[in-house]
Amino acid sequence: MLEMHPSVLSPEEREDVDSRVYPQHRKEKLVARALLRRALSDLTGLSPSTWKFQKNEYGRPEIIAPSDHRDLRLSVSHAGGLIACLLSWHRKVGLDVEPARQVDDMLNIADRYFTDSETAFIRALPGDEQGIGFLELWTLKEAYLKARGLGLSVPLSEVAFTINRGAAYQISAAFGPSLADEPERWQFALERLDNHIIAAALERRRGSLVKIAMHDAAELMRRP
Repeated sequence: MLEMHPSVLSPEEREDVDSRVYPQHRKEKLVARALLRRALSDLTGLSPSTWKFQKNEYGRPEIIAPSDHRDLRLSVSHAGGLIACLLSWHRKVGLDVEPARQVDDMLNIADRYFTDSETAFIRALPGDEQGIGFLELWTLKEAYLKARGLGLSVPLSEVAFTINRGAAYQISAAFGPSLADEPERWQFALERLDNHIIAAALERRRGSLVKIAMHDAAELMRRP
């Protein structure tokens, strides 16, 4: 796992890191915050210590300083040793990461929190692929709600996904009335990396597709 000295973080960030019970979780949180600062600085040329953040009422971090960079949107996710962040100018973005694994009581969770069409999608998969199908839907929901800055304040069944697992994944969404949103406003993506599932939600402009440039975090963190 990548290293960066904790002094680059704000006191609030260090307190958040120290609040984690398990050493691995503290280390993962520390590197996630440091990676975000390094990625922002790589994009803008500013020092990693320059950035100041605040969380909205649902816990999403947002840039408050430098004030002329407040339209730079971000999302960070980490789980099972994989850390990723997503940045964009002037468009909302959300990211979620989960290790690819079997989930205990998965079908009962899906029956409770997913739509009927989503649970049918999971059940139609071969048994050894159902856990992956469940996590694909879960991470897509999380990514969208993060992009909206809503966290889990909205029932997961209010956003429903259809995944066509052909040669290239085709993902479409439908939103419940409480979200007051249109699916055409969003672009969704799923990736597999190091036995993890990564889901991204990106706000679109005038229907055009958003290009996603991926960079190796290890290389980024080694830069002076």
